[in-house]
Amino acid sequence: MNYGLSCFHSGAHYVGRQSGKLLKWCYDNEYSGTATGIDSLRVAIMMTFVLRHFTHEGFAPLAVRLKGTDIDINAASEWFGCEVKTGCAMTEVWFDNKLLLLEHAVPRDHNKATLISLFDLDELVNMPQRDDPTKALYEVVNFTRHYGMPSLETVASTLGLSTQQLQRRLHRLGFSFSSMRGYVLNNIAARYMLKGYAPDEVALLLGYSNPQSFTKAFQRVRGCAPKEYMRRIEH
Repeated sequence: MNYGLSCFHSGAHYVGRQSGKLLKWCYDNEYSGTATGIDSLRVAIMMTFVLRHFTHEGFAPLAVRLKGTDIDINAASEWFGCEVKTGCAMTEVWFDNKLLLLEHAVPRDHNKATLISLFDLDELVNMPQRDDPTKALYEVVNFTRHYGMPSLETVASTLGLSTQQLQRRLHRLGFSFSSMRGYVLNNIAARYMLKGYAPDEVALLLGYSNPQSFTKAFQRVRGCAPKEYMRRIEH
């Protein structure tokens, strides 16, 4: 964890991406120089340790992608317990979005004091960097939702781009506009509900035309309805 966090100081960035039911923890550091392969491997190991800590010791990712080519693929595949590819554009650890439901989480000591709240930590980790376009787009979509349901036209206008330019940039990042908007609104919805807002109130706050539309959008990302999601967390 210390190594992973120290990478922020060297110009690296992390981002989460979703493709259907697949989630990817992604990491890139253009300043790693000749140690690219080792840097990529160490961060992938750190990410996997985090997942094992909050699920179970034998947890294995669905796949791992490593930057650099100076890695023993057979040894890496044995340690991660999944397919490992090297020479990739960035470091990626793939896992199923069912982990978002927390139903596989290990018991936590609820009496253990923390130095920072989860909401404060989330704000810090999601702080956009000037060279991190994914997080910057996240914040722009988040900003425009205060003026109604974010649209391709509204976000493009806010960024000073044409809709075609925005779509091309999203495509290069591996997103469509609808998937980006769904990801942003879903995260905000979960935070509202954790603060005590009812799903119908959240639907109104986020600009959905009706609660049913919000429920369907939430279920596409989280795999269950908002009420079921909160029931599992509270349980």
